[in-house]
Amino acid sequence: MSTLLTPALGLRWFINLTRALPSRFQRTRVWSPQSIMVWLMLLTFPDRKTAYRSSLKIMKIFGLSKFGWTKVPSLASISKARRKMTIPMCREVLQAVVGQCHTSMGRTKHRYGERRFIAFDGTRLVTKRSADTARRLHRYKRPNGDRVHNPQGLMVSAVDVFRRLPLDWVMVGKGVGERTALTQLLDTLTLVPGDVAIMDRGLPSRSLFAELLARRVDILARMSTSDVIGWTEVDAFIKTGKLNGMIDILVGEKGDRFQVRARIVERTRQPGRPRKGTKKERMVILTTLREEDGFSRSELIKIYGARWGIESLFGELQSFMSVEPFHTEFVSGVEQEIAASLIWMALASRMQAEAERTLEGRRVVRTDCLRGAADLIGDLLKGRSITESMEDWISSLRKFSYAPRPDRHAPRECKMPFGRSVQRGPR
Repeated sequence: MSTLLTPALGLRWFINLTRALPSRFQRTRVWSPQSIMVWLMLLTFPDRKTAYRSSLKIMKIFGLSKFGWTKVPSLASISKARRKMTIPMCREVLQAVVGQCHTSMGRTKHRYGERRFIAFDGTRLVTKRSADTARRLHRYKRPNGDRVHNPQGLMVSAVDVFRRLPLDWVMVGKGVGERTALTQLLDTLTLVPGDVAIMDRGLPSRSLFAELLARRVDILARMSTSDVIGWTEVDAFIKTGKLNGMIDILVGEKGDRFQVRARIVERTRQPGRPRKGTKKERMVILTTLREEDGFSRSELIKIYGARWGIESLFGELQSFMSVEPFHTEFVSGVEQEIAASLIWMALASRMQAEAERTLEGRRVVRTDCLRGAADLIGDLLKGRSITESMEDWISSLRKFSYAPRPDRHAPRECKMPFGRSVQRGPR
């Protein structure tokens, strides 16, 4: 049995997640960065998003016993304390959780050792309209020229796709695209030599490739095949008609570029008509992974296919976690709730790994992992023993496991359309 949430270590482990945070804000009050972080976890319970009042009832029991509260704070005091909670504090807790989950999960079920395959991508999140969000975030134009009421922020994330661990995030507003946001994300994300960055075709740039290679991070990116925005080196390879080859590319900033040897592969085009509403597209992948290290053409295509894990995480964040609508009208509060939701998803990934440890090729229901993590943490906060409930949850997850069916397809549909424009115009 995993030691992540055992009765002896569970509550202590959960409290220790916040130990690196300051014990109090600049002015001594009931709330502290530690207690606010725990309260944010209660506020973003999976599948049962709570309000201030109901989460404070649970926090009352925990605060009196563990944080030494002498009185129960008011609802108004929560909003004031949240304004003092910084995003680096939230990021520090997320990284601590991810580090412990990564260590306890060990080697994942792929044959590439301890390498992390990190997918980068972005998604739009709809926020409440306020002076702060309207000033800092973007409001798209409708087809008639009017701007949408609800501002939207761009969240760019990094996800370990084989472990399903969200590693870090950054949220940007007006005038900042995915590439610029990804560059900002690299300033806070800890990358180690041997990591592999997986990107869709909207992210690759010569300067970004140079920065990743400087950190000894391998690249696996789908490249655009457009005659207008495609790279000249890629266009030259496509014209040869080959499906696999080596090319030289220039990376770096203009005026300071250098040449790098890279592989390029193309997926065999699928026979038959494309699905309704889609068109046939070429999948061309550029990578620095070498064939002599076991990365054949088919393996590279499969690894790129695993990039869909970050899309699944975005769907999970917006649907099951119900991160939208947010409780707050401030951008900093939005990021706080994002951080707490990502922590829940990391805990669910740890629970999923434990349940699938003895299963051969079968998977457990992901949403049940989130429910299980929420129930166990909720019991811990209320001072209850989780000896039997932990065993029951793991057994139940294994009992209702399933064999994945290949080539399943579901349309990508917006499940919460409020505040989203029908047609997005230029910024």
